[in-house]
Amino acid sequence: MYCSSCQQKLIQIDDSLDNIWGFNPYIFKTYKCMKNGFREYYKNIIKSFTSENESKFYSTYNDQGYTYTQWYVYVISKNNYKYRELKKQTLWLFQVLSGYDFFKKLIALGRSDDPLHTTLHHFLKYLDNIGLYQNCILKILTENDLHLDKEDGEGISGNDYLMRKMLSDEDLKITREITKKYKLEEEILYSHDIFKEDSFLKCEMCNKFVDIYKDIIENKSKITSIGELVEKFDSIIKKRQECIEIYKKYENCNNSTDRHIYVVNVYKSII
Repeated sequence: MYCSSCQQKLIQIDDSLDNIWGFNPYIFKTYKCMKNGFREYYKNIIKSFTSENESKFYSTYNDQGYTYTQWYVYVISKNNYKYRELKKQTLWLFQVLSGYDFFKKLIALGRSDDPLHTTLHHFLKYLDNIGLYQNCILKILTENDLHLDKEDGEGISGNDYLMRKMLSDEDLKITREITKKYKLEEEILYSHDIFKEDSFLKCEMCNKFVDIYKDIIENKSKITSIGELVEKFDSIIKKRQECIEIYKKYENCNNSTDRHIYVVNVYKSII
């Protein structure tokens, strides 16, 4: 059994696709290896193209209508648990790709159903919060000719998307402090012996929980029989609810709010 992140790392490079989609960045453990790996992949694929049709290497859409960089930038945009271990390699990918001439053309491509919706729009539309990885990606995109004032097909600019997600400095500071506290409490909570049982599945590669919330629901009766765990869940719930109340103040923080509400509801089922 593998977690979502490790499943991605098991997908081998597929040079039979004759385009960029065959390159899986998650099999590389260092930036240098990824850089060398993409250079070899690109060199082997591009030799089959002529100068007239070489754009097909990067301009191919997936079945959902997204470009390669739109698809991968989503990993850094979202604060989903399953993407947590993939963010660093996703940033490496953008750093590697930015060294190629086609990169500016690739990130400027829109979705298949909205030619104006660039990788920058996509990144900011789904952005949950801004940290190190998000700032690095934003810098890469804006330094490669994408502009925050340009509108997509819905008339929404990058600045519009960004401003809708921005918390005030005070609220951002508060949520970061609260998050730090409940994350520490969760770390202590999950170190309890009950979570070492086979009913709580762990990834064979990274030894992290595959789907901890699903397992909590399925093992509710075991957990509720241990009073000290119930108390810990109660404390974490209160802190997560503090974050929820702050996010609710902002019109377009639904993604962050929904994520917290889901976890809180799982925890509440215990107490």
